[in-house]
Amino acid sequence: WVKTAASCAAAGAEIIFVYPAESLSPLLAAFSQRFGAITVLPLTPRPEAPASRVLVRAVKGSRAPLTLVASRALHDVEGRAFQPAFDAIFRGTARLVW
Repeated sequence: WVKTAASCAAAGAEIIFVYPAESLSPLLAAFSQRFGAITVLPLTPRPEAPASRVLVRAVKGSRAPLTLVASRALHDVEGRAFQPAFDAIFRGTARLVW
């Protein structure tokens, strides 16, 4: 997928992957030749839980270093409802602030 993104994206274009957290290392290795300014945002199902997914944003042709931002929980401690910020993103009324 990284090769496809690299061939389709213009220089300076931003790409975002949603990826399983346990597979982050091979994804970062694949980015290393063509992308930089990589930002990793771990997503946890609930506060204090380990990340199950990561959002990875990168810029084609950049040589800026990797940034790991604080993890964010999708849900509250109890219940199935999304955190208000994520609910707004999923409904299209807000944007993700990295």
